[in-house]
Amino acid sequence: REKDILTAEQKRELRESGQEHILLVNENGDYELVPYQQITDLADGSQEIRAFIFERNSKIWVVYWHISGESNILLPVNYENIKLFEELGKEIPVEENGNGINLPVGNRKYAQFDLPREKVIEIFSQAVLQ
Repeated sequence: REKDILTAEQKRELRESGQEHILLVNENGDYELVPYQQITDLADGSQEIRAFIFERNSKIWVVYWHISGESNILLPVNYENIKLFEELGKEIPVEENGNGINLPVGNRKYAQFDLPREKVIEIFSQAVLQ
């Protein structure tokens, strides 16, 4: 509120809709308000990991984290279809596995996909907690 970063339309959307949003700090240090939805069918019903899906710059993104510690999840996805970020603009390597990729789960991270939204949701529903 202090920096008055939201437009009148964005403020109205936040007040009037039941849609959840995430306030991102983008690569330039600017704020972006983006609607997102929780992925509820995640890693065999794990309650330890939170994941939310959104669209940004014509890509599908998932922001995810562990609620109380650290772990890894195995995602059945091809290495070329995902990029991992500690913060937007700060890419970190992903570990390839014969069955997909291992993602570290701890503090909040962002995964960017070159896949349709429905496929990304399916991939996270098939994730295996390690």
